[in-house]
Amino acid sequence: NARQLPSADGPVLVEEDLMEIIVPAADMQAVVLTALADAGQTAAAAQVAAALKSADGDLRLAAMRAAVRIGGSAVVVPLVELAVRSGERQQAREALMLLRGSEAAAALARLAVDGPPEQRAVVLELLPDRNDRAAVPMLLAVAGGPDRTLATAAWKALAR
Repeated sequence: NARQLPSADGPVLVEEDLMEIIVPAADMQAVVLTALADAGQTAAAAQVAAALKSADGDLRLAAMRAAVRIGGSAVVVPLVELAVRSGERQQAREALMLLRGSEAAAALARLAVDGPPEQRAVVLELLPDRNDRAAVPMLLAVAGGPDRTLATAAWKALAR
């Protein structure tokens, strides 16, 4: 898939997989992600999702900030994975709380119902802070489900 990247001469189409080849240094990738987010380039969600999986902590943090501004469903799973097991748990949770848009909300709802248990628990904890009233029926369904840990998390979310 080709994506547009800003340049001094106007937008340039770049293959998604070429981001690391074209912008190899993590600090420069962070600059590019910030510029794309500032420009509201929602088409950069795939690059942001890839940067969320980077080994470079600064690039991951820049990607979290960009994810909040760009949104979309592509960034949800990588952010939830970071919220589950990374050193940047709190930053990832904050990004998930601030993430807006119907695509992101739908992806979070899918994870809350069908995701791995540890991801489901994180999403259930976050839903009240997102003030997403559409999540209430799903929370009720999980609260009545067989998994006691997830049911407890859902009841706590409903109580907030």
